[in-house]
Amino acid sequence: MNYTLQNHFLAKIGRLFARTTFKTSIAEKANLFFLENLEQFDISKIAAADAVVIGQTDVSTARALLHALRSANQRMVYLKPIFIESLALYESLQHQVDGWYQPNDMQQLTATATSINKRMKELESDATNRDIKSNVLRKTVQYLYTRKTNELSPYLSDHVSTDSNYPFISSLFPTTKNKAVLQLLEIGIVEEWLEQAVVNTNSIEGTKVENKTFKLTFAGEQLAKFGYYVAPKTIGLPEGILGLAPFQKLVEQELVHTQQNQHQSFLVELGLIQKNLAFLSAKAQEELALDCLLYLQKNGIAKASFGFTPSHQLWLLLPNLSDKAAIEVAEKAFASLQKMLREILDSTQPLLALNMFRVQEELPVIQ
Repeated sequence: MNYTLQNHFLAKIGRLFARTTFKTSIAEKANLFFLENLEQFDISKIAAADAVVIGQTDVSTARALLHALRSANQRMVYLKPIFIESLALYESLQHQVDGWYQPNDMQQLTATATSINKRMKELESDATNRDIKSNVLRKTVQYLYTRKTNELSPYLSDHVSTDSNYPFISSLFPTTKNKAVLQLLEIGIVEEWLEQAVVNTNSIEGTKVENKTFKLTFAGEQLAKFGYYVAPKTIGLPEGILGLAPFQKLVEQELVHTQQNQHQSFLVELGLIQKNLAFLSAKAQEELALDCLLYLQKNGIAKASFGFTPSHQLWLLLPNLSDKAAIEVAEKAFASLQKMLREILDSTQPLLALNMFRVQEELPVIQ
């Protein structure tokens, strides 16, 4: 991806504020694709539409249409806003769609569809992995990212009173595969793309039912937006950027190398000054910090290793450099980011803090 930091941040910050200030004009018209049966299913037309309206009264046919839409490989199809024309059918499938289609009140439909499509345009990857489980999990985190809530809450199935379904992901499976759905969501927790938010246990017809709510994590957002597929138990970061534990280990290894080879290496810590960024949410600050690190990575600091920690600190390991060379690299990185952040955020306050450490016996705390 070729971009300047300025252009990237202008788009990024614009999106961050647009999420809270966006309003839809009543006059804005939605381009709707009406779908009544599988014979009408047209990938190109659906992808081009703002939303799909299922004009069907039979619940089995509607479920088949939902499955066809969510099973597509193109994100402009499987994430498409879906509305149902029949009120009775909507009441049955409301957890799997985005609303009830009312021709006399298009304002809410248009606002919902526009909001979802706006978020969809931030995504950069389709679910094209050959592994079915990987595709389903990627689709699910993308669905959570594009909808208002970042939580996936269960609801009772119409077919079996003790069975819980989940929005979106359950539409990818037959109604008899509820356990498979739950197992996949548990994999999402292992991969750290999801976290378990709430567990409620209800007693229905003498059977105890455990209802688990799942929440999208920062790692899950990275998977949703950029398509990075990382190994279990690692933070979902782009290739070439290490999470906390791997970066700590790398620094410890470099300490051994400096002692064995009698050379100098340095650690550079760059952190956003949170009190001067109070106008941004914690999530927005997190995104901003990672984008700063991506910018440094893409601009090719020679031999540097990059680390991103849960406290949103940016770390650079500069191996085998003289004092002068290391200071020049650190100051250049700091100055370019500080200048750009001030311009983009229209702030005269310092927004970035710089610390530099020699790799030696007493290492700084990386957290």
